[in-house]
Amino acid sequence: MRNFRPIWLATILLGCGGGGGGGGTGTSVSVSSVTVTPASPAVAELQTVQLTATARDGSGGTITGKTFAWASTAQTIATVNASTGLVSGVATGTAVISATTDGKTGQVTVTVTPVPSSVSITTVPDTLLSKGATVQLSAVVRDAGNNVIAGAPVTWSSNSATVATVDPSTGLVTATVSGNFLASAVITVTAAPGVTNTVTVNARQKLASLLVAPATASVAAGSTQQVTATPRDANANSIAGSIGGVSGATFSSSNIAAATVNP
Repeated sequence: MRNFRPIWLATILLGCGGGGGGGGTGTSVSVSSVTVTPASPAVAELQTVQLTATARDGSGGTITGKTFAWASTAQTIATVNASTGLVSGVATGTAVISATTDGKTGQVTVTVTPVPSSVSITTVPDTLLSKGATVQLSAVVRDAGNNVIAGAPVTWSSNSATVATVDPSTGLVTATVSGNFLASAVITVTAAPGVTNTVTVNARQKLASLLVAPATASVAAGSTQQVTATPRDANANSIAGSIGGVSGATFSSSNIAAATVNP
């Protein structure tokens, strides 16, 4: 008869870091400062301008994922959406707009200008005669009483980027035209919805030089060498088309006893 002895099985449970979604501890970056852009915003009465806030660490690096609380020091001058930073002009004057996150605040001063009634372009541009040539346009904004509105924001646009482009904030026009034939672009300045003015900018690539290639060549007696001529404008850009659209261009030799050339 066999004797049965009880065997005790011991189960040891080893803890694995605790239950219920535990993980390692994370490290958050502290906000050292807040910057608000644009740095010197302006907006007309009854119009809006969008401000943007950026949280930065001690090294000036950007910290993403932060939300900001926006506020205005002068609600009778300009209001701001508390969560989006959209500023609305109320009356002429200045107001300090602030954005705060994690106890850090950045701010800018918003200038509210009168409602524009008209805008004029004070520069009358000459024809731009090479690709890359520029002309600086400027504008003057006036209110209903014909008073100049200093610092009034304007935007610029071109109806033909293949003739001339314009910087939307500065009004600097740059010729992009190809060819010796005159082309035009209409540049529009906008001071407020419905308050605009235009100026026509003419541009073409005027022939300024010919690049002959090769510059030097050795040709055996009875042999031939093809020479090409590339028309260029004052900025040394090649001009599209046959000698840039200039008719009557010919080749000639300074010593026909040594070498002749098909004109």
